[in-house]
Amino acid sequence: MSSFRNFDPPHAWSRVVFTVIAVVWLWGSLPASARVIHEAHSPYHHILVIDDEGIRTLSFDGTRETRMSLQDPLRGHFTYTELFHFAWLWNTNIARVAMLGLGGGST
Repeated sequence: MSSFRNFDPPHAWSRVVFTVIAVVWLWGSLPASARVIHEAHSPYHHILVIDDEGIRTLSFDGTRETRMSLQDPLRGHFTYTELFHFAWLWNTNIARVAMLGLGGGST
């Protein structure tokens, strides 16, 4: 992996080209009503926060990592996260739970 100390121009240009292609593709795939409210680049991802018709979405490289309703933040948007509560059907005395891999944890 290159760093600022070991700058590799061909590798750096490939990252720039990839980022430009990803941004153009993502912008083309956004609905007309969608609005990008935050954009950032990390060493690992192109990060977008998008508002579209009352839904806020966190996107890494064009994927939907997590979503939340701006009007009702407790409403779920991914079915699998609603299934996490099934553990209470078998053990109603659960005192502590660690849920890993929830993305933003908003659904």
